[in-house]
Amino acid sequence: MDVTGVPDELVGFRTLFSAFHHFRPEQARAILGDAVRKHQGIAIFEGTYHSALAMFLMLLVPLMVLLVTLSSVPSAGRVCCGRTWSRWYLWFRYSMVWFHACGLTASRSYAI
Repeated sequence: MDVTGVPDELVGFRTLFSAFHHFRPEQARAILGDAVRKHQGIAIFEGTYHSALAMFLMLLVPLMVLLVTLSSVPSAGRVCCGRTWSRWYLWFRYSMVWFHACGLTASRSYAI
């Protein structure tokens, strides 16, 4: 469905949870404009904030995951510090995805 032009037969209150930052500014304006033109309520819930502090705090998450990984119960096949290589690999992959997501999310949050 195109949320920038919701069909007239779909009426009711509109909600967006943790998704608004995925739209470009012109798309975001179109979504809000469509709701206003059709006299429909809209609520947008985002857990991000566009600031240097928010970006810094998001970048700490992989370190917290590493601490949990290091403190978790070791599994069979111990390699390094009682941990398997697969755990280190998964932590690294998770961290790289998280760093990428943090950069996009924090940079595309909107403020009114």
